[in-house]
Amino acid sequence: MKPLRWLSVYANKSDSFQPANVNTDVYLRKLTDPTGKGEDYGIMINLFAGKVVVRANQYTTTQAKSRNGNVGIFASRLITIDRPSGLGSDLPGGTVFQLRSHATGWVTRAAAAKGQTLTQSEINTQVAAIMKMPVSFLDPFQYSQSGTSDQIAKGREIEISYNPTKFWTMKVNVVESKTIQANIGRELVQYLDERMKVWTTIIDPELGVPWFTHDYSPNGGGGSSNIAAVSFEQSVRAPLALQLASEGLSNPQIRKYRVNAMSNFRLEGITDNKILRRFNVGGALRWEDKGAIGYWGKQQVPSVITEYDPYRPLYDRAHLYIDGFAGYRTRLFRDKVGATFQFNVRDLTEGGRLQPIVADPDGSIAAWRIVSRRQFIFTTTFDF
Repeated sequence: MKPLRWLSVYANKSDSFQPANVNTDVYLRKLTDPTGKGEDYGIMINLFAGKVVVRANQYTTTQAKSRNGNVGIFASRLITIDRPSGLGSDLPGGTVFQLRSHATGWVTRAAAAKGQTLTQSEINTQVAAIMKMPVSFLDPFQYSQSGTSDQIAKGREIEISYNPTKFWTMKVNVVESKTIQANIGRELVQYLDERMKVWTTIIDPELGVPWFTHDYSPNGGGGSSNIAAVSFEQSVRAPLALQLASEGLSNPQIRKYRVNAMSNFRLEGITDNKILRRFNVGGALRWEDKGAIGYWGKQQVPSVITEYDPYRPLYDRAHLYIDGFAGYRTRLFRDKVGATFQFNVRDLTEGGRLQPIVADPDGSIAAWRIVSRRQFIFTTTFDF
């Protein structure tokens, strides 16, 4: 709508669905396709015969039953404690402590000690009884396992374009955005509660020790990754608890504010020289707010950290990037072909460095990424 000559008002509302691969949840029930809803509205103001244009926009986008994020990873890890989670796999194996692998060994060795040879069906029946799962859970999986959550993205954007003259243009863009997760893997919590009651009561009949807390390292090598309880704590319970505790909170890993500014000037605005007037020069500034790369633990070193604190993110600092460019426009072959030669410098002040991307709950950096040094790019474009 354009209620005034200099004012435009707009709004948009839409819904969508995304056909996805067939996956199941941890109960092997088929997941529905993700769906989405979006709405945005704003205004545009045009002043001084187009020299100043201001656009303000606000949006909300909701993804329901989204399979993005870590929920699907947790689903796979939960399954792996009991049995291989790979598509089509039905054989014992995987992690050293995996319950199906050990239960199969207990059953077959106990039968062999009695001089018996069991069929695969008999083995599966006894193993399923030990695991307290239906026999069908031991069949090859037809589909991969995943989990879902709802993701709500909200943001505001202001863009200001200013053209002092027809030779000089400037633009500034300011964005505020946040992402909120909701309905995070409800079935995972239920499945976890049910399985913990089983895992913590299973006794290894050959060693007489609890299966869940015993170290099954080969050759007595030791290692926490070979203990089901420790692996579960580190790879499932603690990170899943963090996800659930941060439900409804803005994801601090999404940098909340971003600012982009750009300017371009054509030299023909200040000179009539037949060569110089064909040049244009400009640059851009790109700034991004700090972003979370981890969370502090609720415990402090030297205590063992078993819980993350969702209200105390560990941040990577804000960053400013500077770009520059110069272009030359001419015509070749008796003015039949237009040609543009442009030289860009991206990240002008960047000399190369390591940037932290993952932090452990004690504040130490666990992973880095290589930030390349400034880039020089020369391009040529021809218009026929």
